[in-house]
Amino acid sequence: MRFEKVQAFEQEIQTKETISQFTEWQLKYDDEKQKNQIQALENQKLTQTKNILSLMGLLSLGIIGYVFWNNPTPVVAAIVE
Repeated sequence: MRFEKVQAFEQEIQTKETISQFTEWQLKYDDEKQKNQIQALENQKLTQTKNILSLMGLLSLGIIGYVFWNNPTPVVAAIVE
């Protein structure tokens, strides 16, 4: 009888340790998943920012080119002619 109680107690301790380990792994997994989601969103935002800046740069160059092409200065007019 006493052996069965000891065995049941050991089983209960082992079950609690298993549950504790599982909980710890679940928390680590959730934390890592959240970090990965945050990193993905930051990368997406960075890519969008780069694209916007590139587009703004191209538009600026286009506007500058258009202004110089339609209103050439004497130096540019001499080169074009």
